[in-house]
Amino acid sequence: MMADVDAPSVITAGESGAVFGYHLVFVLLVLILPLFFIQEAAGRLGAANGKGLAEAIKDQYSPRMAVLAALPMFVRTLI
Repeated sequence: MMADVDAPSVITAGESGAVFGYHLVFVLLVLILPLFFIQEAAGRLGAANGKGLAEAIKDQYSPRMAVLAALPMFVRTLI
């Protein structure tokens, strides 16, 4: 769910860079390691059982937890 690099993402990154300059570089450096591990785990999960992260969360816990996990991504796309 996190590896979504399309035209709107690139445009948003460009606008953020224009507004904030290099002030967000530290935040990006801090997030590189956790994002790498989450992306790697999600890729291995999908390769092992053919399910995406949200579907695996739904099967393991509940549909409500899957929605809760996807909600931050949804809210971010609205902003």
